[in-house]
Amino acid sequence: MGSVTSLLNPRLPYTEAFKTDQTFLRWANQVTNAVNVQTPSASYFSLTTPNSIVTATRGTLGINLNSTVSVLWAKQVGSGNTGWVAIA
Repeated sequence: MGSVTSLLNPRLPYTEAFKTDQTFLRWANQVTNAVNVQTPSASYFSLTTPNSIVTATRGTLGINLNSTVSVLWAKQVGSGNTGWVAIA
């Protein structure tokens, strides 16, 4: 377990350029793992919306890898596959 400082200010991995899809997916997985320390869970997906498709508990963050509109989602209500809200 890290220090209080590292828990409050986690260092997310940063890559200046993604030369391949594999590099991007590896980075997205590292970001998801870093976020999981701070929240109940995180998920990344390639969908228009996670509603009615991605099951999660309240407080879960979702990163949409295939959207030009809403990239960051939060599970606001319940524990099923609805209740997702677009953040950014």
